[in-house]
Amino acid sequence: MQIHLLDDPVGYVTGIIENFVDYRYDPESSKVRLGRTGTGKAPNYKIEKPSYRHALTVGDLTFEMTATPANTFSGRTHREMVELDDCPWHDKNWSTDTFTFVELKFLLSRLSQNTNIH
Repeated sequence: MQIHLLDDPVGYVTGIIENFVDYRYDPESSKVRLGRTGTGKAPNYKIEKPSYRHALTVGDLTFEMTATPANTFSGRTHREMVELDDCPWHDKNWSTDTFTFVELKFLLSRLSQNTNIH
């Protein structure tokens, strides 16, 4: 996360943490992935639950797939963007790095103590 690009670093990280808690994600196993498109002032984000293997059977064929349940949120308003649920996933639009709940809380603590980070 490029903190210096965020419009409101404390508000942004606080909004992510609030959604983490409000949606009752498991702080031990869920992770946040940031959007990579745009200017970085308030990137959209996904909060992901752990991935799991899923068997899909079509006729006589069975396919093994990996599913990663997630909710996508607006980085500006922190509103869940359910309208994107049926859109295809584009790997290039999302960070490969993720943040845990503990990392987000630590980052918020640092941001709150140091107003010169922005």
